[in-house]
Amino acid sequence: MRVGKASAVIELMKHAPFHGRRPIFIGDDVTDEPVFGIIGQFGGLGFSVGRTVEGADGHFSRPEQVRSWLDQIAANRGDAVG
Repeated sequence: MRVGKASAVIELMKHAPFHGRRPIFIGDDVTDEPVFGIIGQFGGLGFSVGRTVEGADGHFSRPEQVRSWLDQIAANRGDAVG
């Protein structure tokens, strides 16, 4: 069995606290690309950073955009940590 990020995500999703949750994957490297192909089987979303990648659900141009988006998600949930 070949080990990579996609196989790691598949394995993690089998175990608590990940099992049954919808993952969000954000990647900026060619080694992240296989995850975009499998993340949907868990009802999750995948986003590329720096360039558009086939199979990704969306794209961020810069890491600062990712941080801002994650800050907004945390703030909307009301459980953001300092």
